[in-house]
Amino acid sequence: MGRLSMYKRNVFIILLCLGFAAKAQMGSAQISEDSVFPKEIPKLVTNSDLLLCGERLNYKIYNLMQSGQTSSLSKISYVSLRTDNDSVIFNHKLRLENGQAQGTFFIPTSIKTGVYRLLGHTNFSLNNLENAVVHRKLYIINSYVKSTTSNNKDSTRTIELLSYNDAILDLNQQSPPYGLLIRTDKPSYKKRDRISLNIENPNGKFAFGNYVLSVRRIDPVDFSHTSGKDENMVIEKRNDFFIPELRGELISGRVVTSANKEAVANKVVAFSIPGKNYVFKSVKTDDTGHFYISIDEPYETRKCIIQIDEPDRERYEIILDNKELPLKAKGRLVDLKLDPSLKEWLQERSIQTQIENAYFTQDKEGVESGSGNPFYGDLGTAFILDDYTRFNSLEETFVEVVTLARIRNKEGKRAFQVFDPFSPQNSGPFNSLDPLLLMDGILVKDASEILAYSAKDIGIIRVFPKTYRYGPKIYRGIIDFSTKEENFTPRLDGAYIQAFELIRPLPEKINMFPDHSDDTYKRLPDYRTQLNWDPNIELLSIEMTHILYASDVSGTFMVTLEGFTKNGEHVEVHKRFKVE
Repeated sequence: MGRLSMYKRNVFIILLCLGFAAKAQMGSAQISEDSVFPKEIPKLVTNSDLLLCGERLNYKIYNLMQSGQTSSLSKISYVSLRTDNDSVIFNHKLRLENGQAQGTFFIPTSIKTGVYRLLGHTNFSLNNLENAVVHRKLYIINSYVKSTTSNNKDSTRTIELLSYNDAILDLNQQSPPYGLLIRTDKPSYKKRDRISLNIENPNGKFAFGNYVLSVRRIDPVDFSHTSGKDENMVIEKRNDFFIPELRGELISGRVVTSANKEAVANKVVAFSIPGKNYVFKSVKTDDTGHFYISIDEPYETRKCIIQIDEPDRERYEIILDNKELPLKAKGRLVDLKLDPSLKEWLQERSIQTQIENAYFTQDKEGVESGSGNPFYGDLGTAFILDDYTRFNSLEETFVEVVTLARIRNKEGKRAFQVFDPFSPQNSGPFNSLDPLLLMDGILVKDASEILAYSAKDIGIIRVFPKTYRYGPKIYRGIIDFSTKEENFTPRLDGAYIQAFELIRPLPEKINMFPDHSDDTYKRLPDYRTQLNWDPNIELLSIEMTHILYASDVSGTFMVTLEGFTKNGEHVEVHKRFKVE
């Protein structure tokens, strides 16, 4: 890339970081194929292309630049599993760290035997004319339900056949050389033996990078079509340019007038994810009526509230952007047919899977929660109402307990006011403004909604009695109510306020595998066919060792090391061994 092109790219990224102050969205017609905008290209690595119900699909998504190096732009990626007619089995949202993320999905018995597609993308990659979405073909077999795909004469469909073929288990099959070598300390092992894998890197720093290590028994199944290859998915043409989610996931939309749907600029929009560790954001619409809310904090619930924070908000409505993946072509529908030769293998594998699920948990979910402090930190005073005499109404509570705020009449309605003991006359340029009222993190514009709530159901009232600026708006203090059950629901009586649900980003998974070096699991059966899955192998030396243990399952196993070097080169290395 030339110096001028690099300069343009850096300027573009700086503009993104500043929030697209001038114009946050532009028409796709303004973007050409040779644009200076950088591109993100997603890639997927999975533990297998053939899975049975009751097994776990493990995957890792890499978010790469055109150079092949990981992208530092997007912080959120999206992975979904779909049927061949585009019905969604799951939608996962993942936080990217250094352009990488990993996920797991337990395949339930409700899924039918068939051909599925695992899709991955970022919001920014959707701008690509090619490689906007990565696609991997997966075969899933439900051995508990009889297949109904045989004898289909529909010419618009194709049939893929799975059949038994033990020639696949040949130990002498070699993988192409990639500069890395995998060696095992023995050519074959007994059940529950200690297995030492040695990764040799004769190329030194040129092969340094991040890899996925998967050790899995080879299935003696032959595919009538090539499987597991990344394919380019075509998405529908859009009018807008998708900006990268630089700090976290983006919630976007427009504010328009209710009467004629015209875009409205400079209107404040408030967003809340309620709960104990709530998330509250406040932004203003740009000159095209668009708003963008970035969520970089962890959150604990899917429920969200978005509303317009203006005195005349009844005149406007919110239109949220649709973030569903706009696929254009679904391709030819596929029926998966199982050859009768697979019967014995399927019976054996189904029994192994049931025993494995009964005795072992292969992953542990990391704990992810908010900071425990509201956005205003330790400012203000917290009134824990159980520490005081309880009163039946909030009116009495504010008279007797909450000394920094009060309830008064304002323009014929009951309203809350903060009271600064160091400024008893309430004199100042912002004293005519209303305080920011929050209930479980949800903005409340009408004080009657709070006053109608039972005082006995409120646990804490936090008051900050001074002028506070948050986002685009200045408030005369903050009054923050927390209910005991965190169950406050505002009135949803207009198009200016909406409730919806977010898909939570997957928490970090810690993969757990039995250690047979002692007698801890001596009395427990171990029927794992996935002996190891480590999605974060950081290779920064000329040699490294990885230790794992065989299970009670015999057969031919495959070690797969796949990933990308720091220079962006794709690497995939295999090694086979036997367990007898």
